[in-house]
Amino acid sequence: MRTNLSVADRGDLLDQPLVATLATYRRTGEVLLSLVWFEWRDSGFDLAIGRNDFKAQHIRRDPRASIAVYENDLPLRGLELRGRAWVRERRS
Repeated sequence: MRTNLSVADRGDLLDQPLVATLATYRRTGEVLLSLVWFEWRDSGFDLAIGRNDFKAQHIRRDPRASIAVYENDLPLRGLELRGRAWVRERRS
């Protein structure tokens, strides 16, 4: 597995209409995996989740999160990103 890839190394993977898997932490410390629609913008993931969605609540309480995006077709490209997330209100 390659690590520390640059944005150029990802190719068009994040431009594909794929679903991502988001990992957040429940109050109990258990990991919750959720399927989310995403847009790669400004070197980060914008996720389509509601203001009061449980995923947003988890991130507000504990900002640790991971996201995985992968293809189901050859050559089976994918990536995982771990870090700190935050909730940003979308302006209409």
